[in-house]
Amino acid sequence: PQEDGKEAAGAELQEELGVYQDLTPEEAADVLELLEQHEPLLSNSVAFTEQLSRELQGLDEANLRAILSSEPQVTQLLSSLDEALVEVARVEETLQVYEELLGSVKQQMDHIHRENSLLHRMASNRMRL
Repeated sequence: PQEDGKEAAGAELQEELGVYQDLTPEEAADVLELLEQHEPLLSNSVAFTEQLSRELQGLDEANLRAILSSEPQVTQLLSSLDEALVEVARVEETLQVYEELLGSVKQQMDHIHRENSLLHRMASNRMRL
């Protein structure tokens, strides 16, 4: 029952808010009095908003100038990155060649190690004979 009463009160409030009612002379006088009392605050808020708008415009201009002035630096940085990528590719090619050479040397060393091992075994067998 309580929830039904709350829902009904909420629906009535929505209906009341949706219906326009003219202000009574007393309400209109009260609104004007409130506006007169708070007029300095309203004018201050308007001035504050205008000041913020001017400052924001100045910051936008400064930001745009900074972006435009940094364009040559960005271009130079990208050029340096391109050069670095070329150098990295060259180093990778060199490392690939060295890796192939070291692989060949490793195979030769394994072959020599096997032959050396066989020679030691042959020498050991001769000594036993």
